[in-house]
Amino acid sequence: YQLGKLLCEGETCDKDIARGLKLLEELAENGVSIADYLAGKVYLREKDWQDIKKAISHFKAAAEDGNSYAEYQLGKIYYFGTGVRPDVENGLDYLKASAAHGNACLLWLWQQKPPF
Repeated sequence: YQLGKLLCEGETCDKDIARGLKLLEELAENGVSIADYLAGKVYLREKDWQDIKKAISHFKAAAEDGNSYAEYQLGKIYYFGTGVRPDVENGLDYLKASAAHGNACLLWLWQQKPPF
């Protein structure tokens, strides 16, 4: 997955999202959870590649394997309504699962917009 990540980020080599995403999606199809998470980030953040449905699909696959970062992304997507209708309850469920799996980013998020 590292090569796919490097190609998508373009920090240490020429950025080639098409090649990087292809590698990540092939790995994701073979059950590599971190590849699902990284593909989700590309579909969530990369200009010209943004596709919230694909991002959610990849994040959900990674979250099913207990990836706390994917749970965190899903929580933010649903809680804040990023490209979808806001669903605070579902968002909080994902954020709580993320915290239960050890993701400390939840503390930062709640400082920005408390869930109460």
